[in-house]
Amino acid sequence: MKMLIDAGANRLLGFEKLKMLESITTDTIKIFIEPNPECWSHIEQNLASIGRASLIKAALGDKEDMAMLVTSGTYEADTGATVMGEEFYDASLMRWGLKNELKKYHPTRITTIASIIKTHSIDPRECVLKLDIEGAEYVVIQDIINNKMTFQKIYCEFHLFDAKHEKLKYDFAKQLNELGTILCEWD
Repeated sequence: MKMLIDAGANRLLGFEKLKMLESITTDTIKIFIEPNPECWSHIEQNLASIGRASLIKAALGDKEDMAMLVTSGTYEADTGATVMGEEFYDASLMRWGLKNELKKYHPTRITTIASIIKTHSIDPRECVLKLDIEGAEYVVIQDIINNKMTFQKIYCEFHLFDAKHEKLKYDFAKQLNELGTILCEWD
């Protein structure tokens, strides 16, 4: 693998798991995307030891924009952060039997996969993409399909709340497969 894009890098726990699943070497170019400012210093402290790595301080979406990021209010909490709104955030927590009264809100830049590919001269066919982006995966994958981008593999955590989301996941897998991309569940 020549390149890895880890969207929703959080505290790099997903990267540790990815290293067990993929042949990530010191030559692999690694781009971490994380909108939560509570995680940035941890990622930045680890970039040098990871090697050939950089951090994009933004959220992913289907258009360049600004949004309000809702976070747990503490770096230690592993409840994620989302630009999908407070209602989505609360519903996501409830799904796991969690509740969070302490929330923080951060204005956050939204960027697109197409923009990252262009800016960093990425060939997506030589790239593994991990999406753990708390609900925004639906618009990002639809954007990938609409732009006919073929990745080597996409790992995605789908936030499923109803049959409509389950059908979308199935349709995405089929459409990505037709483009030559393998879609894998991420948890």
